[in-house]
Amino acid sequence: GNGFHRPGIGCYRKEFTLDESCRGKVISLEFDGIFRCSTVWVNGHLMGHHESGYIPSFYNISEVARYGDEGENVVFVKVDAKDYEGWWYEGCGIYRHTWLTITDELHVARFGTYVTTPLITSESADVNMETTVENFSPFKRSFRLVNTVKSTDGTVLEQMETTCEANGGETVVINQSTKIENPVLWSPETPYLYKMYTEIIGPDGQPVDHQVTTFGVRSVEMRGDGFYLNGKIYPIKGTANHQDHAGVGVALPDKLQSYRIRLLKEMGSNGYRSAHHPPTPELLDVCDSLGMLVMDENRHLWVSEDGMNDLRTLILRDRNHPCVFMWCLENEENLEGTPMGARLLAKLDDVVHRLDPSRQTTAAINHGWNEGGYSRQVDVVGYNYGQRGMQYVKDHEQYPDRIMFATESTSYVSTRGEYKDDWVKGHISNFGMGISWGLQPGEDWQH
Repeated sequence: GNGFHRPGIGCYRKEFTLDESCRGKVISLEFDGIFRCSTVWVNGHLMGHHESGYIPSFYNISEVARYGDEGENVVFVKVDAKDYEGWWYEGCGIYRHTWLTITDELHVARFGTYVTTPLITSESADVNMETTVENFSPFKRSFRLVNTVKSTDGTVLEQMETTCEANGGETVVINQSTKIENPVLWSPETPYLYKMYTEIIGPDGQPVDHQVTTFGVRSVEMRGDGFYLNGKIYPIKGTANHQDHAGVGVALPDKLQSYRIRLLKEMGSNGYRSAHHPPTPELLDVCDSLGMLVMDENRHLWVSEDGMNDLRTLILRDRNHPCVFMWCLENEENLEGTPMGARLLAKLDDVVHRLDPSRQTTAAINHGWNEGGYSRQVDVVGYNYGQRGMQYVKDHEQYPDRIMFATESTSYVSTRGEYKDDWVKGHISNFGMGISWGLQPGEDWQH
């Protein structure tokens, strides 16, 4: 890639006020995406450092914030984008949304709702709700947890209520379940969405916190003969997409997310791989509402403390989205096909299945499919450019029980309206012969 500004070090400064009524509340600051290596200070206090450019960073700033006549609050962010995470255009700086959230000391935890529909029939669907509630006050708090299922038009379908209490500083997890009669199943053709309204009600009958979780009723499973959606075989015709958009970069307005998905659906696509990194939340919201299956991807084969925290954040953040049908744990890592790589992949796989047993895992492998026990560590074996040397066909014959998925195949580089290569301008002829790492469009499709 060329033609883009070279990344470096940049700084941001933001001033804002908090009303006196915010004192005693929990004040949180969240960045959906900073590329990359960000360090955050609030009112001169170091809040933390975050390496990843694709995973959100989160800070509780309650104690260091200024309220009322204490004065203005100052957030200072330093970004060091000199080092890359991938090998494509990644941009630099604060490029996704930033949120200031104010809650009661008793509140639904960050990513604290988890909705699953483990049993679905044409007559009904089981709905399980797991809610995590945090009590940041020093005192025991009694409350009622009310979860209400509503249809798209706002009609109340079911309501669950549990009386609870949480000691000072305690986090509690409450499980509830109900049924939806005659459920409308989610699919790319019928992207029907339900909403779960979560309320924490205090002893005085007044709500102290609320949250809305969008979910869909559907089942997904990869089998040896293909992908099954809602119990029926459903071929996925998808594309692997970097997050940047031509002429815009990586800081995409929300409307461009919708524009991209609508174009892909118009051309016949029903699947989207977030290559090669976690997507922005707004993209998943669009795929939920418009109907696009998503392979949600972890960036690195890392088992460091930061790497594992990033993976957990990804799963907890995205597991309520009906569009997400499978987790991809890595892309084209050097350790594919090695015993060490297999150990690392197994650890990632274990974490994902603990946090979300409802979906299968894969890895976007481009070599070493059959060495070191690597492919046995995931549910579905991904193939990046498996058409080379007829790898698809050979492995299908040699490992008939292996569940296989083409995570990336045809790749073609061209510039619309250009008919000769210009390496200075970065133009590639429309009549070019493709690229070195894959076959021409259509050739691999024959395999």
